[in-house]
Amino acid sequence: MRTAERFAIRPRLDGWVFSNGPEYPGAKGTLEYFRGAIELKGDFTGGGDYVAVTHRVEASDFNELRFKVKSSVMQIAVRFRDSQRQVHQHFVSVGLNTDDWIELAVPVVGSPRNHWDGANDGVMRGPVKEISFVVHKIHFAGPKGSALIKDVRLCRNTTPPEVPLNIAKFDPAEATANGRASLEKQQGALILEIAGNQPFSWPGVNLKPQNGSSYFDLSGGEVLAMEVTNLMDYPASLRCQIENLGANGSEFCVKGGRGFEPGETATMRIRFYRNGVAPDDVVFEAVQNPFEGLRGANNLDVKKITNIMLFELTPMRDLKFAIRNIRVEEPWRGVSGAVKSAKTFYPAIDVYGQYKHKEWDGKTHNDAELAAARQEEQADLAAHPRPAGWNRFGGWEAGPAFEATGNFYPKKYNGKWWLVDPEGKLFFSHGIDQFGGNEVTGIALRERYFEGLPERDDPASREFWGNPTPGAGFYRGRKTLCFDHYSSNLKRKYGRDYRNISRRLFQERSGSWGINTMGNWSWSDYVRLGRTPYVIFGETYRDCPPIRSQLGGSRAPFVDVFDPKFEEGIIASLSRRWKAAVNDPMCIGAFVDNERKYGDGTTLAEAVLRSPADQAAKREFRRRLEQKYGDIAKLNAAWKSSYASWDAFLNETALPDLNTAREDLKVFDKAIIDRYFQGCRNAVRRFLPGKLYLGSRFERYENVPRPEVVAAAAKYCDVLSFNLYCYSVADFRLPDGIDKPILIGEFHFGTIDNGHANPGITGCADNAERADAYRFYVKTALRHPNFVGCHYYRLIDEHPAGRLIDNENMGIGFVDICDRPYPEMVQAAREIGADMYRIRAGK
Repeated sequence: MRTAERFAIRPRLDGWVFSNGPEYPGAKGTLEYFRGAIELKGDFTGGGDYVAVTHRVEASDFNELRFKVKSSVMQIAVRFRDSQRQVHQHFVSVGLNTDDWIELAVPVVGSPRNHWDGANDGVMRGPVKEISFVVHKIHFAGPKGSALIKDVRLCRNTTPPEVPLNIAKFDPAEATANGRASLEKQQGALILEIAGNQPFSWPGVNLKPQNGSSYFDLSGGEVLAMEVTNLMDYPASLRCQIENLGANGSEFCVKGGRGFEPGETATMRIRFYRNGVAPDDVVFEAVQNPFEGLRGANNLDVKKITNIMLFELTPMRDLKFAIRNIRVEEPWRGVSGAVKSAKTFYPAIDVYGQYKHKEWDGKTHNDAELAAARQEEQADLAAHPRPAGWNRFGGWEAGPAFEATGNFYPKKYNGKWWLVDPEGKLFFSHGIDQFGGNEVTGIALRERYFEGLPERDDPASREFWGNPTPGAGFYRGRKTLCFDHYSSNLKRKYGRDYRNISRRLFQERSGSWGINTMGNWSWSDYVRLGRTPYVIFGETYRDCPPIRSQLGGSRAPFVDVFDPKFEEGIIASLSRRWKAAVNDPMCIGAFVDNERKYGDGTTLAEAVLRSPADQAAKREFRRRLEQKYGDIAKLNAAWKSSYASWDAFLNETALPDLNTAREDLKVFDKAIIDRYFQGCRNAVRRFLPGKLYLGSRFERYENVPRPEVVAAAAKYCDVLSFNLYCYSVADFRLPDGIDKPILIGEFHFGTIDNGHANPGITGCADNAERADAYRFYVKTALRHPNFVGCHYYRLIDEHPAGRLIDNENMGIGFVDICDRPYPEMVQAAREIGADMYRIRAGK
């Protein structure tokens, strides 16, 4: 290791300056000297955002900060203030409640995202004049926590990057852990163990360079690969995150993973894009991630990889894996020379809505290829009729028979939950979301991105232009014209009657592909042909006033569930599109809302207190408190408050002392959530008699719902619903004491190997691996006693140029923007559809 220590900061209190983040009032804390270390304590029970300690620096010839830390925080931030007073902030993973000292190294470089003051452009200028260690509230295990820091050194490191990781020379004792995880070496393999059921949401280990460098070099290939063996006797999955400095799970990193059968050894491969090829004037805005070579959130500086993290999200069972042969694969093919100048890069999207400057299998180059693809698919569909063992609903024709009610209903049979179809046959809902007919992207401010857009007043293409519509992300607050490349391609492919042809085709596809459910977000006119069961969706937030909460879900506020308009608003939402579903036996039931957030146990009640006096929920809170305490003086005594009267309580919008009011807030918060699910159930029952209330599609990707929220839903939902973006659902468990059927509302697998720049939430290296991931995932759902279905998100790839509502541009569909199915995904779905009842029955 070629390093030289330039400056050591001794942990003396007179050299460090404490800050409680005064721009975000409420945080408390202290700076203390403890056994040769500085101890930074934070207390956020009264609010605030961060606590920090800062030290001035006099040395200049260094490029790396090293220090040791022991803490009760997930991440610690390091700030550098350069000679022109710009602050650059980098987040470094530590792991909750570390018992041993962990040594960390942070390169002294600019931060492309977290920077302020001075030039405010993320470029480090001149020597560093000040360093800070910062702990943010969101990274503490609770409202209070601390971090011990010692041996702070500024160094000059000239060691070249490691390529990429030699297990034979790797010392697992030097690896750091996130949460409860451990690493050791046995017979040339790294043995990784991760404890299940722990509070840390992404436990695992950090594999950092051990040759003395701050970086790995992955420039030799396009894929990071490793052999992984599942050492458990049950299915399990593992994830990998490749990080640049500043990685936070969504930026400056690339993620992938794989599921493994018990004892299985297989290759886990993570494909990555690199940045730095295109000059600064080559940009592609309004997407979550741009194409390879451009600077973007998930395009890597491949010669400056700071960490390879192996982990799993919220594992519910213990995991144990053997890791061998970590390597790079697929020598880099380079990018088109068109990427290297703005003159040649624009336009970057062709007339079909595809990325111009890359080739891949299945790319459409002309209308003749579209016509040929139509003929090929017709022959394929004719050769693959719907599974012979299905009845007209897609239920298990040869399976046992139960009461035929004319509607779907849940039933537990032989220890597993099922749905029963209207004819009384067992049914597993194998679905795809968003059967519909468009895929639009914003045009305004990006006109040069697109090739061959027709004139807006051209009669032949006028229908593909959307009126100015407010978007989100890049277009937040601005209205923009949008263009529908997918529908335009449908017309090219099927002619003037393309809409009716595509409706019939989608029904034919679903049966041929082994899909028996049109999932959420599907268009009402696409499901009315009556050949495929479907689910519908309603919302709470359009016709009912919100409470003053920052919580959302589907970009929506949490509504006042005590307002008289609450249930009526849901019915109005359902009736706008779904009146025909009321007496349709193909309708399984309704979701209400999507991925709603419920806070930490008092968040919703706090929002009610911040609401005005005429808010129905606030009046209800007053009624309950008045019933409990009677006299306002008794409430003041309990809360240490000073309300002059109950009317004064109603009119006050400032929060009381949350510590003294906490128990009453928790009780009312629980009442809000209970009323939410009760009202949703009531509305669905009233609008859709006999149909199922399918819940609100809990998110369990990073925001795991609290057990009491799931328990409230279980009281009222016929079927619970979760959106589970992972590689396996084998270890999924409901909270203790709850046994309900579950429908998976969303999951997907994407890749950047087919002209896209964003692989989605659960990425794969290519389409073949997407298909393998699909098979494995659905099989784990079929074997699980609680799941009664799983719906893939979604049918059509998101627009490569970004969808208007939030800039997503994921390559995750069953068909591309030219309406060409991905054969690997179709084959995987067919295999599952043909075999799913045998698998579900355990035969």
